[in-house]
Amino acid sequence: MLRPMPRLPRFLTSRPREDDPPEAPLWAHLDRCGLGFRTPMAELIAAHGAHPIGWTPDLDICTPPCAKPLFAGLDHPPSFRFDAATDLSQPPAFFHAALRASPDHRVNYARAIKALCDLFGEGEYSATQTSSGRAWRFGRAWLRCEVHPPELQPNTPNLRHEMFPKSRVEAAISFAPAWG
Repeated sequence: MLRPMPRLPRFLTSRPREDDPPEAPLWAHLDRCGLGFRTPMAELIAAHGAHPIGWTPDLDICTPPCAKPLFAGLDHPPSFRFDAATDLSQPPAFFHAALRASPDHRVNYARAIKALCDLFGEGEYSATQTSSGRAWRFGRAWLRCEVHPPELQPNTPNLRHEMFPKSRVEAAISFAPAWG
């Protein structure tokens, strides 16, 4: 009996053009989402506002709207951070997003990884002393999803976790479009 072929990641379903840069799969997805990742930060801040991030002084955050989410179920849309030393005439270098739906970090991570693997393929395992995750590379651009399991965390207070308790269990998504 023949079995149906598994669904291929989106970047494999269309033929890349010979002149496409390696960053094209990530850029194409961000374009489909409607994220203004090529727009200078000053324009994004002027159009959509910004506010203090809260857990550290002198750091602000801007969350430009997207026409559709990076992937279904995302709880915190892509945003960028900046401070007084940031060159706001440039597009954002990094974006941060999160999935926090479950009180269990493993569930959040599994949902985020499933969505990102469906979009971009398997990626590669990535870990630090306090995190575990997967990373995708697109030339100079990259995307990473990670969790910070409680058993890997130091016993020192974390102001962000104290202010935003759901951040303890989030699947944190960060990406650098490497535009410009």
